[in-house]
Amino acid sequence: MPKPECSVEDCTRPAHCRGWCTMHYERWRTHGDPKKILVPRRAPRLHSTDFDEEGKECSTCKRRLSLDAYYKRSKAADGLMYRCKDCCRDAYNKRYSDDPNFREQRARHTRSHYEANAEKIRRSRRRNLNKYGLTMDQFEEMNDKQNGLCAICGRSPYEGQENPRKSRLSVDHDHETGRVRGLLCDPCNTGIGLFKEDPNRMMSAITYLQERG
Repeated sequence: MPKPECSVEDCTRPAHCRGWCTMHYERWRTHGDPKKILVPRRAPRLHSTDFDEEGKECSTCKRRLSLDAYYKRSKAADGLMYRCKDCCRDAYNKRYSDDPNFREQRARHTRSHYEANAEKIRRSRRRNLNKYGLTMDQFEEMNDKQNGLCAICGRSPYEGQENPRKSRLSVDHDHETGRVRGLLCDPCNTGIGLFKEDPNRMMSAITYLQERG
């Protein structure tokens, strides 16, 4: 029996959870809206290098940049692309924006990749959760209770991070007993670890900020 399609209009991907495909489900869990349009994050621009340093001039933007600012190209005499990474990225983004056939081609490639590796991805998630004695259903139940938001700061995994990489909250657990306490964003989870999970130290930090803020 074929899987039902995603309930989002014009989406033909197979339904994964809550009647949505994986992409729309992840957007709902991260942003609270399965139809949210994500704005791509731009990588920081490269800076020109001194002529004393080893580098080359980009054929497009005419900036002299260090050699690590170019992708490798085996057929080129120097083994590097003729234009820098910034210009390659700009050209790709312009083509993606202007050419609907190219967008569909990239979408097909992404779908085929996830379909081919779906079981591998699920196994990886199960292994990670097994470390905390959780199943995927238990994780989803905890995530739903927290509305996909950090139990400390109340933000999504993306919000407040300069270069967010994760779309899921981290599992916070007591390192002595192994007991799972909740789901946190990376900054809050890291902060607890840096404070050695010591409430007294955290209270001292609060007092310090209040007195000297």
